[in-house]
Amino acid sequence: MLWWLGRAALVPAETVATISSVSLFFMSILLASIYVYMPEIYPTRMRALGSGTASAWMRVASIVGPVIVGMILGQAGVGVVFLFFAVTGLVGALIVFLFAIETKGKILEEIAR
Repeated sequence: MLWWLGRAALVPAETVATISSVSLFFMSILLASIYVYMPEIYPTRMRALGSGTASAWMRVASIVGPVIVGMILGQAGVGVVFLFFAVTGLVGALIVFLFAIETKGKILEEIAR
């Protein structure tokens, strides 16, 4: 959806608000899923350290993200900002697809080796 917004020439404000809201809804579900999945992949003895480190990186990204968006907005416009979000999401999906560990039906000690 964000890719489409980035490629569209003139889009009514209502459409931008609707598509952005739907995208945010799915990103929020994804973020909640990450908080459930993430601790499972760390060994028990390192679970707090791993979760804390990942959470710290997320906070760094929430600081740096608006700066990057502001730079893109000033240089290239709103469409490129939506393309940036779309590409960032696609890269994240590709990383999960290639490297995520299936945890369904497995014992925690078996997963976190």
